[in-house]
Amino acid sequence: MSEQELKRGDFYTVTTTHGSEQLTGISDAVFDLTSVFYHAAEGGQVYAKYIDDAAKEGDQQLVEFFKDVQEQDTQRVQRAKSLISRR
Repeated sequence: MSEQELKRGDFYTVTTTHGSEQLTGISDAVFDLTSVFYHAAEGGQVYAKYIDDAAKEGDQQLVEFFKDVQEQDTQRVQRAKSLISRR
């Protein structure tokens, strides 16, 4: 693949700390969308621990806050999943 083809944005190039590059074969936008999906899904699991910690300390305000954040990430995951499936 020529350098000119890479400049069109058809592929996302990942540069590692060692200076090597890896071609993923997906567009920048789809890579970004997948990243949002991954981090929202990961956050949803982590918040369960935060909710438990706040409940153990009797801090209902934090329990509600973490539940709200968890719900927002759940919605974000569903929306990102839908968008990914269309690409």
